[in-house]
Amino acid sequence: MLKIVYPYTQPNFGIDVDCFLFNQPKHWPSQSSESPYSFYWLDNSQEIALASIHIWVTHAQAVSPLRASFGGFELSGQITAIEIQQFVREILQYLSTLGCSSLKLIQCPTCYQANSNILHQILIELGFQVCYTDHNQHLAVTEKPFYTQLHTSAKRRLNKCRQAGITAQLLKKPFNYEAIYQFIIAARIRKNYPISLTLNDFIQLHQQFSAEFKQCVVYDKQQLIATCTLIVVQQNNILYYFLPADHANYLPFSPSIMLIETLYVYAQEQGYEILDLGISSTQGQINEGLFRFKQNLGAITSSKSTYLYTFKTH
Repeated sequence: MLKIVYPYTQPNFGIDVDCFLFNQPKHWPSQSSESPYSFYWLDNSQEIALASIHIWVTHAQAVSPLRASFGGFELSGQITAIEIQQFVREILQYLSTLGCSSLKLIQCPTCYQANSNILHQILIELGFQVCYTDHNQHLAVTEKPFYTQLHTSAKRRLNKCRQAGITAQLLKKPFNYEAIYQFIIAARIRKNYPISLTLNDFIQLHQQFSAEFKQCVVYDKQQLIATCTLIVVQQNNILYYFLPADHANYLPFSPSIMLIETLYVYAQEQGYEILDLGISSTQGQINEGLFRFKQNLGAITSSKSTYLYTFKTH
């Protein structure tokens, strides 16, 4: 059965999903000061939620997430296709009573949930349109050494870094947030990438999510030459490679490979299963160079779709 919580309070039932960071209440203040509508699908005992979604409604437009890499539906492996369909249908009916004109969802990459394909089919059947599907790439974290999965060209560049005495590490906090942020901004401007975070956002995320946000750096002696933020999306399961940046003078070394090797080893040591390298496309338009770079590291491709439902006007 459907359970709606608004404004948000701690549910009095269990949740059979280890929620992704972006869908956890502690992350919501970084998206909005307003509470989302939290929808849950309870099992027959009404004691356990088998699915959830958190939706913000602004000016008749419903979205999930409001400001994060993804939001959308989180599903337990125990939920049936019929229950998923009923859950989505009842949410649409409720949003219609609120006078919503549309519902936009950014779903997590399909590699995150085993029932992603079933959800996709149900959304299409119920009238959702796919705005675009991005190419997501991830590394499956196994006992195999990172080096053995690399294409010959990637091995050559990693060896070049090692021979030059280049090193990588995860930083301890607090670190020089502003210096790292300015390095990231310079790299994104050079590559004509959008800048979605302010310095204050960057600092607050690291301070508020001290355990979930980690900064990895690559140095050539005292010179910072690459960095990225590592996000714990789901404890002991999924890590996310976020805001990568490199130094223009070190492109022949491709220090990002050493950066990702450091993350992979950390994932192995901590028992994670997925190192998500993010999307290699913009609104469905593939970045061939970026896609090939990740492919040469042994990355597996999955999809990350954005959906739109338009409510009928009467």
